[in-house]
Amino acid sequence: MQQLHDWLKRQLDEKLTEPNSALGGAIRYMLKHWEKLTLFLRQAGAPLDNNLCERALKKAILQSQECPVLQDAERSPRPICS
Repeated sequence: MQQLHDWLKRQLDEKLTEPNSALGGAIRYMLKHWEKLTLFLRQAGAPLDNNLCERALKKAILQSQECPVLQDAERSPRPICS
């Protein structure tokens, strides 16, 4: 990964890639977010995706969308669906 990081820096530092091009923008983005983008390599057991979280959120969103009526704030602060 260090070789990739060095290569990315070299592309911009030595002006081998136009900084305003799409590739230059992608390289700048990668360098700017390098620590976050490579965290899964340093954290043992870190998942490569977030499918588990997305599934959990999807259930909550679908449930709230299926609730036909929400009580108004004067009668009850909570929705009638649970």
